[in-house]
Amino acid sequence: MDDAALYALFPEARHFTAVKYKLFLSAIELFAKQGYSNTATHQIARKAQVSEASLFKCFTNKQGILTMILKPVAHHILPDVIKEFSQKVLQKKTADLNELITLMVHNRLDFCQQHQELTQIYLNEMITDAVWRQKLVQYYPQTLMQDFDTEINYLRARQKIVNWNNTEIFRFILTNIFGYFLEHYVLFPQKSWQPQVGVCHLITFITNGLSAN
Repeated sequence: MDDAALYALFPEARHFTAVKYKLFLSAIELFAKQGYSNTATHQIARKAQVSEASLFKCFTNKQGILTMILKPVAHHILPDVIKEFSQKVLQKKTADLNELITLMVHNRLDFCQQHQELTQIYLNEMITDAVWRQKLVQYYPQTLMQDFDTEINYLRARQKIVNWNNTEIFRFILTNIFGYFLEHYVLFPQKSWQPQVGVCHLITFITNGLSAN
């Protein structure tokens, strides 16, 4: 499912006119490619092949478009994605640390590859806009950390992971995975890279860093 199909599922986009929907998709493409701050309203209008006046009629301003993009992320997509992540990864009682990290990395990578433009916008706003960062983080389900703690405690009881505080372990995993995605989807999206090799190195690095041995 691409970003257009994903957004069509949510109430915010179901009643868009054809013009508003073209502007919305054009903004997603340009925000992902150029960044929100580097994209002008006239560029969005030109890409959608409508007047800039039509854009202001549909969304009021550029911030209104960003809100329409990120609001479903906060209210619908993020909670659903995290719930699925917990079910498929954190509730598995994995055999060892390597299996857990492999599942975590590939689960998030699959989503990012399917929704690359949305991922680029999300990551960019998370690191550049403190207001949106706070809004997005507050919609993370509380059950995420509960499921994470359960899985880490299960591995620790079997001496499969370092005896660190669970919050430290979460931060170590999150910052490394986030940094990898940030490099490839925001900072250097045009750079040629070998995903299989990079992902393998990422998994190995995190596993080695948290191994009990």
